Amino acid sequence: MTSHAPVRTAPSRYEHGRRATTRRTGDDRGGATVLVLAVGLVTVLVALGTAAVGAAIVARHRAQTAADLGALAGAVDAMDGVDEACARAAGIVAANGARLTACDLDGFDIVVAVEARPTGMAGVAGVAHASARAGPVEPFDATPDPVAFGPAPP
Repeated sequence: MTSHAPVRTAPSRYEHGRRATTRRTGDDRGGATVLVLAVGLVTVLVALGTAAVGAAIVARHRAQTAADLGALAGAVDAMDGVDEACARAAGIVAANGARLTACDLDGFDIVVAVEARPTGMAGVAGVAHASARAGPVEPFDATPDPVAFGPAPP
């Protein structure tokens, strides 16, 4: 007869009629929940930052549009003086959601500066500034052109 050594088998899941429990050294249950919450928080923060940058860009464009349109409107009244031209420019600038900060008449050219406040979180960063200049393409000459208007009456 041959002698056999006792064979060791893997422990059974059931010992003594009860289910054996496996002990863990570290409990990582709920780790995925924390990870999903962290990714969600980062996504929300990136979205808020993008929205704030977008609002600042929109405010800058709104300020430039208001300045351009205000300068064009003021140039129409440039011959009536600085008060009339700047009043017209201020009305157009305000209608475009900005505020006129400076207005000057340089000959028949009007120069306006405006500011627009961004909405939302971007408003914390400050206001958007823009300026524009408008006037005649060629220098204005008050003497009539004899070729265009014909000879002067006697």
